[in-house]
Amino acid sequence: MKFPDFDKVNTEHGFGLVCRDEVLDFERIFKEGADKFVRNGWRMDDFYVKKLGSDEYNAVPATRFVNSVKLANIACTEKNTFANIPNPIGLIYSGTGADLVARESKGYFIAEYMPGLRVLHEFKNFTPPQQKKFFKTLGMALRQFREQGLFLGEFAPKDLLVEKIDDFNLTFVDTEYVTDAGYSRITAAGALERQIVQFTSDYYPFLEDLQYTPEEIHTAEDLVFGKL
Repeated sequence: MKFPDFDKVNTEHGFGLVCRDEVLDFERIFKEGADKFVRNGWRMDDFYVKKLGSDEYNAVPATRFVNSVKLANIACTEKNTFANIPNPIGLIYSGTGADLVARESKGYFIAEYMPGLRVLHEFKNFTPPQQKKFFKTLGMALRQFREQGLFLGEFAPKDLLVEKIDDFNLTFVDTEYVTDAGYSRITAAGALERQIVQFTSDYYPFLEDLQYTPEEIHTAEDLVFGKL
């Protein structure tokens, strides 16, 4: 595992993997997370903390964390200029390993906090040329990850940030659902088809609410998936 390295950490409050040279306040995270719903997140200083869902304990370390490391390693290369992945900082669990096995532990994924404008709220302020540029940039970002065998499943408007309007260096804020073509029974063609279906689910109703015509929606899809 890279980016850059993670150390196993054990404290009186819990245990986990923490990025080398980073220090996490386990007690504070567990205290603040106690009343959070699963999969909810919050900012804590320079970090963004997300409480794991109940099904995320089936894999240790959690798939969300593994995906984040893989994607961050790609996003930080010089070749990738279209996408950011919040740097993964740690994955921690309350209690002990025995508590985790017994499902009595609570897990938290910690990443770098990334400021920005959420596309869900800002898209309506984009001009038509900016909207077109957004879809083309989204397509280039997804393609760069696909070229490394990784197919993102979360690229809805709520899952994307931009630093400012007309500066479409996209930040993908959620990494729970990623298909790794190198370790999956799903073929690359099948994973791509899943992305197209996901686009239909996430963007068709969103764009319809913004009064996009069916033709304009299909054009947006073609921009994302390289048909234009």
